[in-house]
Amino acid sequence: MSSPLTPPAGYQPAAVLAVPAPGVASDLTVGTANANAVVSYAAVVGQSNTISGVIWSYNGTPTGGRLTIQDGSATVRDIDITAAGPGEIVFPYPLQGTVGNAMTITLYAGGSGVVGKVQAANAWLGTVPASATPILRSAAISANGLTLTLTFSLPIFSSSTSGGFTLTTGQSGTPSVTYASGLGTTTLTYTLGSPVVVNDTASLAYAGGILPSPVAFSGFAVTNGSTVV
Repeated sequence: MSSPLTPPAGYQPAAVLAVPAPGVASDLTVGTANANAVVSYAAVVGQSNTISGVIWSYNGTPTGGRLTIQDGSATVRDIDITAAGPGEIVFPYPLQGTVGNAMTITLYAGGSGVVGKVQAANAWLGTVPASATPILRSAAISANGLTLTLTFSLPIFSSSTSGGFTLTTGQSGTPSVTYASGLGTTTLTYTLGSPVVVNDTASLAYAGGILPSPVAFSGFAVTNGSTVV
C-alpha cells in the first residue's frame, strides 16, 4: 500500500505547463446569498486540467450544503457539507481530468442568507502521456451474479456512479451498474442491479466515467462466473 503522500504505483501525472501559486486570487469565487459559487477551468485541446484540492466556506450553517467536481459532464467528487465556516480537501494525489475536458467546482447554495466561497487549492494544465491511458485487462461476474470486477493496467482514481459502463447480456437484460470499491487500485468492483444467470453471455461497453479514462469501447467480453439459475 502506498503512503498517503506517495502516488500509487503506475500513477503518471501530466507534464505541467503552468502552475499558479496555491490559492491564487483568480480562482476564488464568492457567491451571493443562497446562490451557487462556481470555479471553472476551460477545456483545452490535447491537455488535461488537474486540481490538487479545494477550499470552501459558508458564512452560516448551510441547508443543502454540497460540493461537486465535474470532469466534463461526469461528476467525479460529490461531498455533503453540513457545517458553517471553512473546509478543505487535499487529494493525496492530484485529481487529473480527462484530456480535452473542462473541470468545474461547484459549492451549492447554502440557503437563505448564507454566502459560500470556493477556490481550488492549486490547479494547472498539463499534457498527459499516452502511457497514462489505462487499458481494461479483464471483466468478470461473481458467483452470485451481482458483482462485476474490472481489472485495469493502471490505477483508477475516481468513478461516477456507473463508471460509464453498460453491461449487456443475452438472457439477463441490462443490469444497472453501481460503483462499489477499489479506487486507487487497478481493480474496481461494481454492483449489478439484478443478477446475471449461469451460462449467460455478457459484454461491456464504456463511454467515459472513470479517471484516468480508457478510450471508449464496446463489446468487451465478460467472463460469467455466475451460478444463479
